[in-house]
Amino acid sequence: MKKFEFRLQSTMDWRERRAEQEKTELERLHSEQTRLRQSRESLQGELHTLSHQAHQQAVTTSEALHQMAMFSQSLHNLDLRLHSEEKHCGLQIVKQREKCVEADRNHKLLIHLRENRRQEWLTEFDREQEQNATESWNARRSREARRPR
Repeated sequence: MKKFEFRLQSTMDWRERRAEQEKTELERLHSEQTRLRQSRESLQGELHTLSHQAHQQAVTTSEALHQMAMFSQSLHNLDLRLHSEEKHCGLQIVKQREKCVEADRNHKLLIHLRENRRQEWLTEFDREQEQNATESWNARRSREARRPR
């Protein structure tokens, strides 16, 4: 009997690589989301420091207040942009998780198919081995029966 061969092995390998690529992309998106969150936290800290500095100064000129207000507004706009990017990244993560689940499901489907086919092959192999052993035993018994005693 010929050895076990799964004709869809290359497809299964491709699906495995695809699942790994999807997981890598999901990890990249999580890293991006973490980076955005850290940037926002840093920005919030800077806004807090700016506010604290404005209250600490005993005498503040209108020019200094105007510059602080402009800087504060710039930081606030940057925070809004980072918040928007973080939300967008969160949506991408949800979509990417779905892609990962689908890629894993497709890969596992072929794994199960291969295992089923392998089990069928093993059953057929065992049946053929049993048949060969039976034929061999019958042939030996037949030869022994034909021999004169």
